[in-house]
Amino acid sequence: MTPEENIRHAFDNGLRKSGCEHFRSKFTAEQVREIRRDCIPGDPERGFKAFARKFNVTSRIIRDAFYRKSYLDVE
Repeated sequence: MTPEENIRHAFDNGLRKSGCEHFRSKFTAEQVREIRRDCIPGDPERGFKAFARKFNVTSRIIRDAFYRKSYLDVE
């Protein structure tokens, strides 16, 4: 089995988690929805930096969640 096949097997069988279920996840599904719904990039009061302060994370984490580069399991 290749390393890629092994990782896919782990995800398929629930041995490895991703998104909100991962043990290092910063957000709940509802928080991700809030970011995607309410964040306005570039806005000083509702932009990435403002949400980063609110959730005590970096603006990069907010940006990735907003642009769906992370938390792909959340609609």
